[in-house]
Amino acid sequence: PFAMQIEDAPNPQDVFWFNIGRTHKDLQVGLLVSCGLTLALCLLWTIPISFFASLSNAAAVREDIGWLDKLFDKYPGMIPVLEQLAPFLVVVFNTFLPNILEAITMFEGPYSSGRVAASLFVKLSAFMIIQTFFVSAISGSVIEAISEILDDWTRLVDLLANALPAQATYFMQIVLISTTTIGGWELFRIVPVVMALLRRYVGPSLTDKEKDKIYFGLRPLSNPKEFEHADYSSQLILFYMVLFVFAIISPMTPLITAFCFAFQACLFRHQFIFVYPKYPDSGGKLWANFIQIMLSCMFIAQVTIFGLLGLKKAVKQLPLYIPLMCITVLFNLYIRQTHFRVAKYLPARDCLKADLDRDPDFDFDFLRGAYLQPQLKAERELRPNSSISSILVDEQQETFEMDPSLSK
Repeated sequence: PFAMQIEDAPNPQDVFWFNIGRTHKDLQVGLLVSCGLTLALCLLWTIPISFFASLSNAAAVREDIGWLDKLFDKYPGMIPVLEQLAPFLVVVFNTFLPNILEAITMFEGPYSSGRVAASLFVKLSAFMIIQTFFVSAISGSVIEAISEILDDWTRLVDLLANALPAQATYFMQIVLISTTTIGGWELFRIVPVVMALLRRYVGPSLTDKEKDKIYFGLRPLSNPKEFEHADYSSQLILFYMVLFVFAIISPMTPLITAFCFAFQACLFRHQFIFVYPKYPDSGGKLWANFIQIMLSCMFIAQVTIFGLLGLKKAVKQLPLYIPLMCITVLFNLYIRQTHFRVAKYLPARDCLKADLDRDPDFDFDFLRGAYLQPQLKAERELRPNSSISSILVDEQQETFEMDPSLSK
């Protein structure tokens, strides 16, 4: 077992040949290292995220951190400024996550960038749910909350039920700031424009082919970088989590998220048509993970709302809420039976239909040698053709015979 593993082939240009042929033991060790580093990073990430999120409530921070209490006494005008900047600091700090987690994902030995995007999306989504949502929700007194959870993990639902109603405005600010920040960077494209300007004056640019090439990471605008699907989709997971939880608690949340979704739909429709290339195509791996995580977010949100109703002693509403949770669990179990397997592999009936609809004279030469490793595609060493060399020798001998002076 595990001597050979067969997977669907990605685009030839999307293959990571340096990971092809690695042993199963090597891949398992890499996966273990990746999981360990991700867990360690998640624990470390709790410290800055809880600090930034707690700034939204200056009174609670002053009780826990002495030097901030002295700072606020000296400069009381900083309190409203930091309370407004808290969501922005969380969003900005989370921008460092994709690059760090992508480097950790490479330990798993993925054979294509589509695999990297799918694994990176799962990690980023977990960080968005755990760190940006749950840690931020209880960050008002995170130390006491963690100690209570360690003593009794069932206290988590009660803590969330107490903290969530007061955090509705904070999470709506995060959603709006994320949308406007993403929109600004996408529309103005500051980093690609600066890199293109540097590329114009640095590197070879004699021909159009040389101008379109990447030189030490500098990309021209004619060769844009592929869209970061994992980063953007993980932001959507956070949006859905906020929507599922606060749609009942705060009626303004659905309106805010609807505006953000509509704005981003128009924005990225334009970007996909005019800016970003169509590759790489992961074959829907990221979308399948997205659906599974979103269904889990629905259940987590329902459990949280159930705890909130129990805390508020809503005796009449609790029995009506239980069937909804049961339906969500049953639907989740039902859709995981065969739907994801059918979505992962194209059914044989559809394959047969595609083959029958194809032109009988269809040319498959574009696939010949497409999946050869780059080392095997190297040009052969040039050697003299024996037939041509013999003809040249005969012509030279005839020339000598016609003009004896040349032989001297």
